[in-house]
Amino acid sequence: MRNLLLTTLCLLMTHAFSQKKVQYISEYTISSTGKTKKAKLTCILPQDIEGVQNVDTIVYSMVPAQIFEKDGDRFAAFEIDSISESISIHILATIDLWENDFSAPKSITMHDSLDAFLSPEKYIECDQDLIVQQALKLKSRKSDLKTVKNIYAFVHKNLKYTGYNPDDVGALVALKNMKGDCTEFADTFVALCRANKIPARVVEGYKTENISMPQHNWAEVFLPEFGWRTVDATRSSFQQLDNDYVKLSHNRNLAALNGYRYFSYAYRGDPIRVVSRVTTSIAKNQDNH
Repeated sequence: MRNLLLTTLCLLMTHAFSQKKVQYISEYTISSTGKTKKAKLTCILPQDIEGVQNVDTIVYSMVPAQIFEKDGDRFAAFEIDSISESISIHILATIDLWENDFSAPKSITMHDSLDAFLSPEKYIECDQDLIVQQALKLKSRKSDLKTVKNIYAFVHKNLKYTGYNPDDVGALVALKNMKGDCTEFADTFVALCRANKIPARVVEGYKTENISMPQHNWAEVFLPEFGWRTVDATRSSFQQLDNDYVKLSHNRNLAALNGYRYFSYAYRGDPIRVVSRVTTSIAKNQDNH
């Protein structure tokens, strides 16, 4: 019996502290439609998050004109003069990822207010009647954890995944139509949690395995006994998720990018075109701990 308990404990510890090293390359190809005197590209960067991820290295093919922080996020701004042909900017990041699911509790220390993650905002209309009424149907008398599980199961089973849609529609429209892409799955999950007074937020980042398009949105929900934990309503697992989520931001509407996701640009002169491409991989010669 003692050996069984020790084996079980070792397995739990191995799962809880499993680490994975990943890489991604963001490529931005900028071209002018005529004569562009100046262009500026701003993109979001990953940061260290205790117990979630650690940024090992970031390498830029062009030196950023500025690296700055806004609303807790980090950004790089690149400035280009007189575009006469296509220019490519590459960002290579190597990151250590830890599992951040509900497989095991962990000790937490909260310093910041959770009010912002209980309130309605653009695309997360948690005060609208349709969302409030659906949230009440999913509320559990047992615990907030059970309520979160009910919300996850509802979104996962009832929303139809329609494939990538470049246009955001928000939780209210997604719930009315019962369909959407990963963004609508995350928005709807978060709105239903907030309507039940459970802090939740939408996360923007990259999936590094088993996905054709790395750009992805998922959710984080806060419970006192767990802290902030990852929930992905597009996935068939709630309790355990692989540590292949690179988090960039948990701000749904990025002011530094003028409300756009991942990157934005500005120019003076003729318009520019920006094509972005992201590739991800498992870093070589890594050790699992």
